[in-house]
Amino acid sequence: MNLYIDARALQKRQWRGQQLYVHRILDEMTDIGRSDTFHLHFGWDEWHPRIDDLIVKPNVVCHEHRGRIRSHASLPLEIVRTRSRIYFRMYNEDSRLRVPIPSARVALVLDNGRHLFPREYAIADAPELRRATRRHIRCFDLIITISQTVKSEIVELFAVDPQRIVVAPCAVDPPAGAAPGERPPALAAERPFVLMVNPGGANKNWQDALAGFARFARERDDAERVLLVLAGGLASERERIERAVRSDALLNSAVVCLGHVPDEQLVWLYRRARLALYPSRYEGFGIPVLEAFAHGLPIIASDIPVLREVGADAAYFVALGDTEAMAAALDRLLTDDLLRERLVARGHERVQDFSWQDSARTILDALATVARR
Repeated sequence: MNLYIDARALQKRQWRGQQLYVHRILDEMTDIGRSDTFHLHFGWDEWHPRIDDLIVKPNVVCHEHRGRIRSHASLPLEIVRTRSRIYFRMYNEDSRLRVPIPSARVALVLDNGRHLFPREYAIADAPELRRATRRHIRCFDLIITISQTVKSEIVELFAVDPQRIVVAPCAVDPPAGAAPGERPPALAAERPFVLMVNPGGANKNWQDALAGFARFARERDDAERVLLVLAGGLASERERIERAVRSDALLNSAVVCLGHVPDEQLVWLYRRARLALYPSRYEGFGIPVLEAFAHGLPIIASDIPVLREVGADAAYFVALGDTEAMAAALDRLLTDDLLRERLVARGHERVQDFSWQDSARTILDALATVARR
C-alpha cells in the first residue's frame, strides 16, 4: 500500500510534543509496514536533522516541494503520481485543506485547547474558529487522536461520528540504562528540588505551581530549603513567570528557571528530583506524566480528565486552583516514604500500558481499513 503522509510538522527548528509524536509514530510505522511505501511530504523552509533518520529507510520516499504555495498545490499531483490510497495529514488540525485531495483523507488531532480555552490561546473569534474547524474536520474520512478525552471532545465540539475516530496514545521510551545524565550548570547538586517540566504556555498553570510551592515553603519549620526547578522554554509566559518570581522574596531564592535543557540534562533532573509537578489546566495527553513514571519519580498532577486517564492510580491529583491542597501534597510526598514508594511502583506498572509500537500498529490498521473502503 502506498501512503502519502504530510510530514511538514517535523520541519521545525525546535521540537515540541507534536513533533516528537509524529516522528516516533512514523519511525514505528515504517518499521512495521515494511511492505508498504511511505511517501513523506515536506515543503517548508526549516529542516530538522532527525528527519534524515526517516528518509534513509528503504520503504520511505521523500518529496520536497519548497514554498508555501507550491507545497500545497503539489499535494494532489503527487498523490496521483504515486498512486497513494491514503493522504495522512500529520500537522495543524485547524487549517482547512486548500486543494482537493484525490484519496482517502486522514487527519491527526492532538488537542482542542484553542476551542475549549480561547482566551488563554488568544483566539479573537472563537465561534468562527469552531465553525471553520467543524467544516474542515468533517472533510476527513478518519481522525487519529491521542487520548479518549480528546476523542470525546471532538465528538462533542464538532458532532463527529465516534466510529471515525481512532485513539493512538503517546508513549515514552524507557530510560537508557544507568546513564547519569548531566547536571545543569545553574543548579546546585546538593539541593533537593521539585521538578516542573514545560512550564511555559497558557495552559501549563505555572500559577498554581508557584502559589502552592510558596505556601508549602512558608509552612515548613525545618532548615532544609527545597527548590522548585522549572525546566523548559517559558515561551509566551516568560515575562509573567519572571515577574511573579521576582515579586516574592521566597520564590526569588527558591525557584530556578532553567529554560530549555538538552536531553542529557533532562535525564539528570528526572533522576535527581524528589518529585515532579504537573498542574496543567489542559492537555491532549500529558507526556511528562509518563516520563516521571518511567524515571521512577512520583508526580503531583492537576485533577483534569486527560491526566486522570493517563495517570490512573499512579499519580497524586490536586484540584485546579486549590493552593492549600497543592502545598499539602508537596509536604506529604516529600515526607511520606511509603506513599512515594507506592506511587513509584504503580507508575512503573502504568507506563508499561503505553507503547509506540502498539499505537503505530493501531494507526496502520486503521489506515488499511480506510484504504480498502
